[in-house]
Amino acid sequence: MFNRNNSLEIVILILFSIFLISTWINSQEISLFECDYLGQELPGDIPVKFAPGIVSTDDDDSCFEISFSGDEIVFSREMKIFTIKQDQYGVWSSPTPLSFSGGETSFSKDGKKIYFNSRDHFPGAKVPLNVWLSPKLNDRWDKPFHLGEPVISQTVHAPSVAGNGNMYASGIIRLKFIDGEYQPPEPLMSAINGNHPFISVDESFMIFDRRPSSGGNPADLFITFRNSNDTWTEPIRLGKEINTSALETNAFVTPDEKYMFFTRKFDVYWVKADFIEKIKNQSIMEVRR
Repeated sequence: MFNRNNSLEIVILILFSIFLISTWINSQEISLFECDYLGQELPGDIPVKFAPGIVSTDDDDSCFEISFSGDEIVFSREMKIFTIKQDQYGVWSSPTPLSFSGGETSFSKDGKKIYFNSRDHFPGAKVPLNVWLSPKLNDRWDKPFHLGEPVISQTVHAPSVAGNGNMYASGIIRLKFIDGEYQPPEPLMSAINGNHPFISVDESFMIFDRRPSSGGNPADLFITFRNSNDTWTEPIRLGKEINTSALETNAFVTPDEKYMFFTRKFDVYWVKADFIEKIKNQSIMEVRR
C-alpha cells in the first residue's frame, strides 16, 4: 500500500512529466517552422528592408506577420489587408488584397484565423474601432465577424494573439481566452503607455512601442519578459541599430525567434532576433546581483 506522502509524490511526478512533455511538444512545433522569406537574403544585426518592391513599397506598408506554418504572410497596405501564399511547390504568390478592409493584423497559432482592426459598422458597438475575425474555409479567408463582448464595449487596438488564444492590445492590455470566450481586458503595466504589442507564442516576452521617456523622438521598440508569477520585467529599449530617429512600430518575431520584423517609415524591415535571448540573460543576471 502507498501512504499519503508516496501518493502525493507520484501525483507531483506525473504533473511534472506532463509539463515536460507539453513543453517539448511546443518546442518541436516551433522548430518545425520553415520559411524561405520570399527568397530574400537573410539579414544580420543591422535591419534592412524586407522584400523591396514586393512588401516594402512606396505605399504605407506595415503590420507584417508570418503564419505559424511559415507558408503564408499577412500585412497591411493603405488600410487594406494583403496576403502572400506559398503553394505546394514552394512558389509564392504576388501580394493579394483580401475582400475586406482593415489593419493591425494577427494570425492565430493554427493559421486558420486572422484577427484585425476595422472601423466597419457593427450594430451595438460603443466604439468606432473594433476587432474582427476572419476564419479560413476551404483555403480561403471567409467573411469576417465581430468578436462581440467584451470587445464591443471598448476600443481594442492592434491585437496580438498568443498560442493559447490570449489577446494583447495597445495600452498594454490582455484579454484572456477562457472556455472559448474573451474576458474583460486587464491592464498589465499601468505606468506604461505602450502600443502595438507583439506577444510571443508562449507569452514569455512581449515587444511594443512607446515614446522614450525623454520625449521628442517618435515611438521606439521596447521588450519585456513575463515572470513566473505573471508579472512583467521593466521594459528595455531595443538597441540603436533598431531604434532610430524615425518611427519604429508593429514588431513581429518569427516562431523560431530567429528574426524580428517591424515597421520603420511605413516600410517593413527585418533583423536577426538573437538580441532577445541576450537581453533576457542580462536581465536575469542583474536580478541575481
